[in-house]
Amino acid sequence: MRNKNVAAILALFLGMFGIHRFYLGQIGRGILYLFFFWMVPVMFIISIVDMVSLFAMDQEDFDAKYNKKYYNLTRDRADAEYRRRNYRRESPPIPSIRDIGEEPPRRRRREEAPPRAPRRRRPPAPPENTAAKKAYAFKKSGVEKYKDFDFEEAIIDFEKALAINPEDKAVHFNLACAYSLTEQKTKSYHHLGKAVALGFNDFEKIQTHDALAYIRIQEEYDGFVKNGYKVPTTPKLNTQVDSNTLDVLQQLQQLASLRERSLISEEEFVAQKKRLLS
Repeated sequence: MRNKNVAAILALFLGMFGIHRFYLGQIGRGILYLFFFWMVPVMFIISIVDMVSLFAMDQEDFDAKYNKKYYNLTRDRADAEYRRRNYRRESPPIPSIRDIGEEPPRRRRREEAPPRAPRRRRPPAPPENTAAKKAYAFKKSGVEKYKDFDFEEAIIDFEKALAINPEDKAVHFNLACAYSLTEQKTKSYHHLGKAVALGFNDFEKIQTHDALAYIRIQEEYDGFVKNGYKVPTTPKLNTQVDSNTLDVLQQLQQLASLRERSLISEEEFVAQKKRLLS
């Protein structure tokens, strides 16, 4: 059973290294803290905030969040004990014949019973969508590998799920997180934009999710958000050159080659160069 005071003290003294996150069972956050521990001022402020929030957290809320197994077991025992103690008091007494004042009615005869409605046959179950089933299987295995920090294999499964169902916004978001954790910002931006385009609107999660911390510190992130969660495209330069310019460049290269082989002097090279450029 985890203690909130111990967690707060660990956050105060070793918070920059994420030791309190490992203690609370949040392995992913602990790894992120270790990844960014060299940013001493920022990580120190984060550890102080974690310490204050842990000290200020109510004990019941702490147990419900970090001691779920113990909290659920204690609550179930308390509910069982409450039901055992109050069963007799809450259950109404069974009335006797004297209390009712008359005999209970006898069962109806079979001929008096109303006829039963004919049973309706259930329609046959529709055949399972094999493609959707495969996509769900890849998505589920990708999530399990993601939780085990096997991000490369999780990316492979997520990509297979998208190959079957490219409109799954949840898979696009998971891929954006996995690519961010493996520091592939271009692909992370691409799939995050696809998730938003398909209807993912939990923007607060995008701003606070630990797995997206890498792309949030990139220079392109502000432009990505301002552009509606799309990577801004840079205009292409016009690289077409007309035939006259190409002829001049070729003649200049030939002059330079003749000068290097000492077939023409420096003065002749400069004079011919001015003539061509004019």
